[in-house]
Amino acid sequence: AGKFREIRSNNIMVAVSSVILGCVGAYLWGLEGVLMGLTIACVHKAAFLLYYGHRYILKELPWRLFSRILRNGILSILAYLPFGLFIEVAPLGLWQWFSWSVSIFIWVGLVLTLGNVVFDWQTTRAIYTRMNMLFISMRTNQL
Repeated sequence: AGKFREIRSNNIMVAVSSVILGCVGAYLWGLEGVLMGLTIACVHKAAFLLYYGHRYILKELPWRLFSRILRNGILSILAYLPFGLFIEVAPLGLWQWFSWSVSIFIWVGLVLTLGNVVFDWQTTRAIYTRMNMLFISMRTNQL
């Protein structure tokens, strides 16, 4: 019921609650109710793991986690604003859909990356260092 003893009881509780909520949801709303019950159980598990994992496994204070979630939420809203307010996305065919999705992907990636570089430069620097070491080790293994 879980790899780690510390989260075993939470995994059991999520499994039982997903079955119960799924059955109740199926009785009341059909397939949408099953999906709603599973979603509630998964959100509970994700919230627990976010808090517990940060607090006890990564040994970080929860405020850092919540500040990251808040920062990425604000950056996501900023990335959405041009398309929500000024630019109408209405692809007429497969090629337009593809070109819109690639351009939106690039825009959102740039906004999130630059925002995280500006507001959390220590983590960005650590990620850059790890990636650089990975590429150096790959290059030396190929020689």
